[in-house]
Amino acid sequence: MSYLLTTLIDVDKCIFMNTDNDLLMTIAKETSRLIGKDFLERLVNILRNHMNAIMVVLTERPDPNSTIAKTILARVGDQPVENFEYDLVGTPCEAVYQGRTFVVANDLSVKFDVDKNRISYIGVPVFENDKVFAHLAVISDKPLTNPEMAESIIQIFAGRAEAEIRRIKYDREKDSLLQELEKANKRMTSNYQKLRAINEYKTQILGMVAHDLKNPLGQVL
Repeated sequence: MSYLLTTLIDVDKCIFMNTDNDLLMTIAKETSRLIGKDFLERLVNILRNHMNAIMVVLTERPDPNSTIAKTILARVGDQPVENFEYDLVGTPCEAVYQGRTFVVANDLSVKFDVDKNRISYIGVPVFENDKVFAHLAVISDKPLTNPEMAESIIQIFAGRAEAEIRRIKYDREKDSLLQELEKANKRMTSNYQKLRAINEYKTQILGMVAHDLKNPLGQVL
């Protein structure tokens, strides 16, 4: 996954990024205490608020053989977007899901069939077991003046974002396993109680039989 922060100097012309240290310090400060979904939500908000981004999309592709991606988190303008799916074919995101960071500094709408107000694009793949399972894309209506710098900063924070996505996935798996364990424990407890009741009944029956046979057996002997 990835991060990208920018300071707008001339919003009518371009996006100009602040110095490396300022940018890295800002990202670190904004996200240092966050993990999991909170971290990813702050990431999307940072990208939206500190970069002239008209769209920030964090997606996943559950089926690696499919061309359909769905959003994990997204903001279009000031509005959050949930449960949105789209076809990767013919989009710049398709190149990212092929396993590489993809940057279009200008004229995005000329190179791809997208809205004319989408000028620049940066997309970073997220890997699991050497396969792309998610990606982060930042789209702006202004050109990037320093795409290499933007890409470098994204790559610095890509590992952290990847780790948090995996954390969410593993937490879900852990919760699922705990639920299954709880169900199994309840079944075992129920079976134990049934067996205990059966054993107590058997003991009671044997006691009754032994008592009832005591005198007849005595006479026989």
